[in-house]
Amino acid sequence: MQTKLEGRVALVTGASRGLGRAIALKLAAEGACVALNYRSGELEARKVADEIAAGGGKSFLLRGDVSIKEEARGIVAFTESAAIELARYNVTVNAIAPGFTETDMLAKVAPEVRQQILAKIPMGRFGQPEEIAKAVSFLCTDGDYVTGQQINVNGGVYM
Repeated sequence: MQTKLEGRVALVTGASRGLGRAIALKLAAEGACVALNYRSGELEARKVADEIAAGGGKSFLLRGDVSIKEEARGIVAFTESAAIELARYNVTVNAIAPGFTETDMLAKVAPEVRQQILAKIPMGRFGQPEEIAKAVSFLCTDGDYVTGQQINVNGGVYM
């Protein structure tokens, strides 16, 4: 049986932990060969690669730093521009804007600050990495007619 992303390669930034890890595992389960981008967590990235291999998937490690804030701010404009340029080739380009998600980064936030953040989330809870991964998977598989969009996956914070 062919999976939805068989024959495709997906680059996942921050793939050694948190959201990136969850996204990498989800896309590999859909059949993509996943380029696991990591900045400094090679051991953790190798563990993700091992998990993918154990499930019958393919991946490879790709070290690099994509954490420059100035470049991250341009993602929405880049997404819209690339979507316009690439639409004629049937290539879709979208961005996921995750809200506060239960990861090791959020675990470092002081409890009183976490409560302040939670009070602003209409759904009353933090997101799970797997929920963000599902949104990415949708755009890569069934979201054929979605392009040039920033998808907010944040429990309703920006309603």
